[in-house]
Amino acid sequence: MIRFLPLYLRSVGTPDAIVPRWTGLLSTAVFVFGLPLVPFWGVWADKYSRKVVIARSAYVEALVFLALALSQNRYQVAASLLLVGFQLGNSGVMLSTLRTIAPARHVGFVVAFLGVTPPIGVALGPLVGGLLVDRGGFTLHQIFLLDGALSLVSGLMLTLFLREVRPPDPPTGPVLALVGRALRLVFTTRVTVLLFTIMSLTFLATQTAAPFFPLLV
Repeated sequence: MIRFLPLYLRSVGTPDAIVPRWTGLLSTAVFVFGLPLVPFWGVWADKYSRKVVIARSAYVEALVFLALALSQNRYQVAASLLLVGFQLGNSGVMLSTLRTIAPARHVGFVVAFLGVTPPIGVALGPLVGGLLVDRGGFTLHQIFLLDGALSLVSGLMLTLFLREVRPPDPPTGPVLALVGRALRLVFTTRVTVLLFTIMSLTFLATQTAAPFFPLLV
């Protein structure tokens, strides 16, 4: 999605002079709702349903792609990308679920396999999308419709085939209190502070340049 964002902004009538500015703004927009909600998804998953939280991500993603496909100007694109914030927060829940349902002797492999799937998708997605546009005659609107259909299929598969797994000791108490407890644990534990700092700097370095690569081609 982000890889094609500058091209898509042009296709919906955004003047070339402001495409870089809007690319940066919209690349940030996905986190407007996403960051504040991230700690809530983990609490909701353990308190109510991990399966629902994971499947929710796929369904919201399908909705985002549909909204993008129907967008006719940069403001509608911006509104569509704001919805991405309701899609985030599933990685930790998926890891917890996998660790629970995988056989003990295969947990390491399963977690590693999950870790390698995003880079594969990030590498192959733009390549396949580019080929569909250049060789298959697809428009970017049609690419987003296809993406939405694939996300919907993923959501249905999760709904139908993923077994609900409850944590051994489900959390109790108000959601806000549980979120506050989780955040205090993150920011008062030396190891997690170090990991969060390293990952934040790495992500900052990547996202500072990545959205603008298509403008250089």
